[in-house]
Amino acid sequence: MGRLGFGQFVKNPEVFQHQWPASTPAAIQSTWLHEYLHRRAATLQLREELRALCTSPCLYSAVDALVEHHSPQVCRELLAEVDRAPVSPSVDLTVKYYGALSLHRLHETQLLADWEELIESSVLSAHPADIEHGALLIGQCFTRTELVVHTGRRLDQIAEDIRLAYPAPITLPQIIEHLFGTLGLRGNQSDYYSPLNSMLNQVLDTKKGIPITLAVILQAVSHRFNIAVDLIGIPSHMLAHHNATYYDCFEKGRTLTREGCNQLLASFGHTLPIPDHYFTPMHTHEILGRMLKNLLLIFQEHEDPTDQPPQSWVMLFRLSLPLMPREPQLYTMLLQHYMQLERYADAIHLLNYYQRPDLAQKIECLRDKNQVPIKPKRQPEDQGWDNVKYQVGTIIQHARYHYRGVIYGVDPICKAEPDWQLQMNVAGLSEGAGQPFYNVLVDQRDRPSGQTTYVAQQNIIVPDHVEASSMLGHGDLHNPELGKYFRYLDLSSHLAHYVPNAATLLEYPNECVAPVHTHQSPPPPLAGP
Repeated sequence: MGRLGFGQFVKNPEVFQHQWPASTPAAIQSTWLHEYLHRRAATLQLREELRALCTSPCLYSAVDALVEHHSPQVCRELLAEVDRAPVSPSVDLTVKYYGALSLHRLHETQLLADWEELIESSVLSAHPADIEHGALLIGQCFTRTELVVHTGRRLDQIAEDIRLAYPAPITLPQIIEHLFGTLGLRGNQSDYYSPLNSMLNQVLDTKKGIPITLAVILQAVSHRFNIAVDLIGIPSHMLAHHNATYYDCFEKGRTLTREGCNQLLASFGHTLPIPDHYFTPMHTHEILGRMLKNLLLIFQEHEDPTDQPPQSWVMLFRLSLPLMPREPQLYTMLLQHYMQLERYADAIHLLNYYQRPDLAQKIECLRDKNQVPIKPKRQPEDQGWDNVKYQVGTIIQHARYHYRGVIYGVDPICKAEPDWQLQMNVAGLSEGAGQPFYNVLVDQRDRPSGQTTYVAQQNIIVPDHVEASSMLGHGDLHNPELGKYFRYLDLSSHLAHYVPNAATLLEYPNECVAPVHTHQSPPPPLAGP
């Protein structure tokens, strides 16, 4: 329920409908208290189910079962409530982590259903409403905000502002003047390959975009005045077209004749004369396919994939499949992301669908190997555990690179691949590969692109309580994976540490109590991770 207390509901039951809008007016007026108690019980039950996901050997099957257990709308609202909760000592990080994962799964299912319906209904059409809807669905790969509704309303408001600013009837030059003059929309010359340029909501926020998104916005607003604007997909560019005039939205709606278009293409290196078929208006599938190809190109050549969560790229790949069924690299990228997310069932389905049972069988073996109950990592026959100084949940600082982090796993000796050990010069460490090595979640304020590292024991500094609190900025580490291993940050004891969740306790039943520590500055590290 966030910050809303019981007394607020007693005094003002309308607050209940604001919190849970799926409730019917009748429930609000007559049985709102009963409904509130029911929802409150459902929230508590959901939190327990989310907390239990961390020990599930078949995570995504368990997530799907959780979503099916509640009605989709209620589940979405409950999960969104968990997801919105700010990180604080009172918030269970494990509940928040698996709540976000479940909400992403629910979001992906709904997005794909909406996309499939749009693609089936818009074959060979070029209706502006379909193009706008499809462009907004593509943007929803990267946000759970309801872009179709919210951005649609923003476009409605832009149209209303134009009605108030100009006398009727509204003309296309007036719309262009408002969009590219008053609002200041323009081409993003300095950061052309940012994925944000392909999302209509972000273009409206930043006022910067690429030719296709700026042209789609012009078409969408013009459609609200029943002005027909076509989109022309010339090579390397996108133009808007109306009544024999072409408009370059990347250049603030600059008007072009056909000869001007030819000269523009010549400046891109194309040979004159330009074939007529380049100027045929594009239909919905072609426009959406081009938007998707732009994002795929960014992913492959320009964008650091870690800047967006892998679930977002999975959704983008899945939206692309119906429009690009003969792109083998698309399937490869989707398969790689399924494996990264341990979505083995999805990977097996993809390979069987495209008649690769040999690879599907290998993944089935990998799935069976990974989807087993968690057992303690430390076994009686293992050697070297007596040398482990630091325990899981300990907040650390790297002695050489100075980044902050928390230990979430440990090996009594280095178990990395030989090539990695050679690359990281593990042999150059004074204690070599025979010392304990620790899995560390890294604070992304220190290393934005690196979420985890594998650190030699001699390169670890453990700060005392005051230092740790100051080092963290009196809050949590910044790492999206915290809740996968820990429930909350404990600053009450003599040594600040993260309290493990059930899964971490199962894997490290005797290695999760923060050790008594006298802070001493270690000798300078010689080399290695």
